[in-house]
Amino acid sequence: MWRACILFPLVLALAGSQPAIRHEAIQKDCPSYFSRALHKTVYRSGDTEPDFPGGPSAYTRFLGKHLRVPEEVMEDGSTSIPRVNMKFVVDDDGMLKCISLNDKKDTSSFGPMEKEAYRLIGLMPKWDPGTCKGKKVPMEVEKLLAACILVEHE
Repeated sequence: MWRACILFPLVLALAGSQPAIRHEAIQKDCPSYFSRALHKTVYRSGDTEPDFPGGPSAYTRFLGKHLRVPEEVMEDGSTSIPRVNMKFVVDDDGMLKCISLNDKKDTSSFGPMEKEAYRLIGLMPKWDPGTCKGKKVPMEVEKLLAACILVEHE
């Protein structure tokens, strides 16, 4: 029998996930760029970072409830921990956009764990958006999804 456990996800400020045009933002204290994909300014950091509703513990509970490690990953005999680097923009309305997994945006090139991470992102509720100068703004987020696989002998 296989059992998966989730390693606590890491939240990192993203230092530019996509090529973008530099844009002089009105908010000079919050680094930003103009996103061609979203047709608006996206912030790299701000006064408050975007957060899963309920905070990190709610995020971990969400992953524990919904993560299904694919059979291909469990059966490959690898001793490494399957990881997916998830990058996305939390828009000012809390929706997740511009999703990239392990620096891939084309879903046809995703491996089994990347497909699972994409499925999880689709299940997530709206996030609490980040702010700059007290205003809700689109902001980049990077999260690491890692699952350790424990083998239970019957």
